[in-house]
Amino acid sequence: MSDSLFLDPFAQPPSDGPARAAAPDAKQAPEPPSDEASASLTAEVPLAADRAVEAFLEYVHLWWPAALRSCGEDSHLGFEEGTLLEEGLDGSRHRWADVVGTHDGSLSLRWFGTTGDQAARTGLDVTLEFTIASMTRTLVTVRGSGAPSFRQDWHPVLEGYARFAGGTVRPAAA
Repeated sequence: MSDSLFLDPFAQPPSDGPARAAAPDAKQAPEPPSDEASASLTAEVPLAADRAVEAFLEYVHLWWPAALRSCGEDSHLGFEEGTLLEEGLDGSRHRWADVVGTHDGSLSLRWFGTTGDQAARTGLDVTLEFTIASMTRTLVTVRGSGAPSFRQDWHPVLEGYARFAGGTVRPAAA
């Protein structure tokens, strides 16, 4: 991984004590359903939390759905200086999101979506939460606010990530 802001938002200095089963900043148990349940999606991936974060941030170019690419199927996506950018072979660029911050096992983004999307004009607040389910399993929950099309926009993104990481998107709660 590169020496950047995205090295690992949950990184902790090594401890001199015995190895811990979980990253200390990641949540230990899923939160109870809230009123925002209709604006969230969850995937379960068979990776430890640090690897789940790494797969999301460092390998986005490998799992991002081809159908969502704005600059062509052969474009490259990646985080550059706090922005999720897509660059086409012709040099065209599309800004998908800006990183707003990281805190307690979560990554906050300002999501702009596809060109012409309502979110593209104003941005949509999106939070990804990496919750430890076990030493080798992580729940990745995406929560959004500000646009009624949140599920439609994010389901293919989370599905592409989950498939790449060997997991699945959980069915939405009724």
